Amino acid sequence: MRQTTGDAYALIDSCVPYTLAQPVGGKAPTQRTWKVGIKRLIGSIAFRTVGVACLILSLFAGGLAICMDLPDDPWNQIVDTLMVSVMVFFGVEIMFRCLSEFAYTLSFLFWMDIIGTLSMAFEISFLFGSAGKISTTNAGDSYAVLRTTNAVRCFARAGRLAKPLRCLSMFYTSGETGRRTSLHTADTIRTAKFLGERVARVLSTKVAMLTVVLVLGVPIFSLGRYPEEDFSLRMASRTIEADYARAYEQVANNSAHAGRRGDSTVLKSYIFEAAVQAVFSFYEDLDYFPYRLEGYRESVVVDRRHARIPGEASVPGREPNRKQSVIRQEVYRCLVVRPECEGENKAAIFFDFTSVRQYSAALDMIVICFLVVCMGLESWDLGRSVNHMVVTPLEKMLRTSHAMAAVLNQAIRRNKPDEELDRELDDDEDNGEELDETALLERVFKKMARLTSVFVELNVVDDAKLNSMDAESQGVLVEVMQYKGRREARLSSRKGTMPPYVSVVHVLPVEKEEIESWGMNFLKLQPSERLEVVSYIMFDSSVGKASGRTWVEVDIFNAFAAEVSQGYSDNPYHSFTHGCDVVGSCFRILQQVHWEEWLSDVDTVALLVSALCHDIGHPGKTNPFLVETSDDLALRYNDKSPLENMHCARLFEICTNNNLNVFRKFDRASYREARSVCIAGILYTDNAQHFDLVKEVRKVFETSVDVCDVDLKNFEDGFPTKYIQEVISKNTMLWIKVILHLADVSNPLKTFDMNKLWAMRVVDEFFAQGDEEKRLGIPIGMLNDRDKVNRSGAEHGFINFLLAPLVISVVRVFPMCHPLGTQMVNNMAQWHQTWIRESKPAEEDIQKRQADVDKVREQVSELVTRKPRSSNRDVGQPP
Repeated sequence: MRQTTGDAYALIDSCVPYTLAQPVGGKAPTQRTWKVGIKRLIGSIAFRTVGVACLILSLFAGGLAICMDLPDDPWNQIVDTLMVSVMVFFGVEIMFRCLSEFAYTLSFLFWMDIIGTLSMAFEISFLFGSAGKISTTNAGDSYAVLRTTNAVRCFARAGRLAKPLRCLSMFYTSGETGRRTSLHTADTIRTAKFLGERVARVLSTKVAMLTVVLVLGVPIFSLGRYPEEDFSLRMASRTIEADYARAYEQVANNSAHAGRRGDSTVLKSYIFEAAVQAVFSFYEDLDYFPYRLEGYRESVVVDRRHARIPGEASVPGREPNRKQSVIRQEVYRCLVVRPECEGENKAAIFFDFTSVRQYSAALDMIVICFLVVCMGLESWDLGRSVNHMVVTPLEKMLRTSHAMAAVLNQAIRRNKPDEELDRELDDDEDNGEELDETALLERVFKKMARLTSVFVELNVVDDAKLNSMDAESQGVLVEVMQYKGRREARLSSRKGTMPPYVSVVHVLPVEKEEIESWGMNFLKLQPSERLEVVSYIMFDSSVGKASGRTWVEVDIFNAFAAEVSQGYSDNPYHSFTHGCDVVGSCFRILQQVHWEEWLSDVDTVALLVSALCHDIGHPGKTNPFLVETSDDLALRYNDKSPLENMHCARLFEICTNNNLNVFRKFDRASYREARSVCIAGILYTDNAQHFDLVKEVRKVFETSVDVCDVDLKNFEDGFPTKYIQEVISKNTMLWIKVILHLADVSNPLKTFDMNKLWAMRVVDEFFAQGDEEKRLGIPIGMLNDRDKVNRSGAEHGFINFLLAPLVISVVRVFPMCHPLGTQMVNNMAQWHQTWIRESKPAEEDIQKRQADVDKVREQVSELVTRKPRSSNRDVGQPP
């Protein structure tokens, strides 16, 4: 045996990562194309985060500057710099999406992104932005035109609201959030989530953009109505101009009278000043007001006489911080010809709209936030509905398809070279292009169909077809291709007459009940007593009476067992005592799984003999040690399971002596059968095969889950016929390997006292190897350094990572073995408490390992609920 119970510890850290990194049927990642690289960049959290930041700036930066009444200098330059950067980022994003997403180009979202990006020009002051610019209106301007211009600007800005839809996809979940999933279903879940996201995105986009159109588009239809804007600005400019003209006319008349009288007094008119004060008093209670007059000079010359028309300087106002908060209302027509109001120059009133602009900007931001919230809620609700109606059922369907494809893929790769299989499936490989939902599902099921067809091609003949062939064709298949109809051999192997029952072992060193229990202690027995217990199992037990007595001679077996005991080394763990203990464990497992209903007597004898010899000649060192030191065994067997190959060879070397040949009574066919069982069983005690064995068991369960769930809930005293036919008999050799391997690593399935005795011997042997590794100056195994390894902690890892997956998988197929899982959990919990007492670890480490215990306990509890209602054949179970 290459790495038995003890050696399994050393594989914990190496085997688990390997299985996680190598899913069934998986291939190494191919070289990524530039399209895939761009997709990864766009989908990265960093790129999306920058996108969200740019979106927030584009929607709110200008409005915040207005609301906070920030001065034009230097904030206009700061905002312009930010907006130019945002515009460039949006442009780059559009380019990247066009290059990597074929469906995006010329789509609705594409045009919305184009409009939204171009609308950034309205946010930049040196392009079309209003920041730093005074709005000038003429008394004759059409307000319908102004409103149309403003509506077009708002609608262009609305194009940016298509981007929150893409940002909201960051928060889309398909119901798998927080659920732990194994890596072999990750691709399936991603596929279902991908489909769900695309459906939800399409629906959310349409509904959200409908919201945008309703909120921002409907007001456009009011453009043709009679304007409802405030006309006070226009009336104020006309009133001021008219009163200035009246004042000018009064000064002119007074100047004529004064000239006739010879009066040189400076003439004044207070008509305009009164009018200005009246206008200002009108705006006292409003949020906007005039703060400056332009073009109404107080000092004028009339008929070569100086006169004054006070009023312009009486305006009590200050310049606003932002020019875009200023409206310059020009007069429609100058009633007094003067340089300040002639031709293109017009007199004007300057109004401070700071409060109004702030209110308007705040409302714009509130509307945007409202739209984003509406889109978010719509997207969440649609995503939730799509998840319930589409994604969850699709995940189940694709998960089943994935499992079936994985089983087929694994089965095919064992019989067909990877290169040949890859060529046959090359048409189905993903070329990096984004597929729509229909094409993606078509690709999944097409590949599964091709895998099935390849699998069918591999099984070109079955037993029925073989029997119908002519002798020459049968010869080609049997002799040349070595085809074996093993099913028939197993069913026909029971023959001969059962000898009269005479006890082989007259006095047992322990009670029969103890032998049949998981508290059996071989360590306390003398060598001769251990042989007596093994002989009892082989001949006098319920298993031995139906198998060993038929095929094995007592004297030959006793001589064979004595020779085997001499072949074992005196190791702390891998000794003849361990071999006897594994025989006892196999015996108890066989009883629990109702062996007589599906296993032949030839296979049973071969299994017990394999258990006795599975570690014969073990040097107390692991396979990696033999390979590292270039041991003769490693060289002889090319580094592939050197110990296990040696154990098999030693077994059959002993049998070459006719007086020790335990298979002497076997005919040729039965001997071939027994030899194949011994070789397969012992080779699979190599823990390097452990996870492959677990996968095989899981595969059987998953492909027969309907039979398992229906039949196993109702049987009481054995397997239903359908279950034997569909699940057990089709995989007999697998169950033989599972029984022997499970018995070999079954220490944690025993009572805790026995578990502890054997575990200490495992670690002692490890430490001895570690001492040798230190002496030789070679790498020290992770569990071999006595100065670093905690014994209790090592046992926790062994159960959690290696044994629990195997036991749970076995109990799924053989639910009558559920007491083994229960005892394993109890032992794991006790090892956890022992580790705490001995190591005094940190609370964080305690909680982490406690979580491991709870997880295994939960898995075992779920299995217990589907165990048979009763079974009077579960003997010797642990308490």
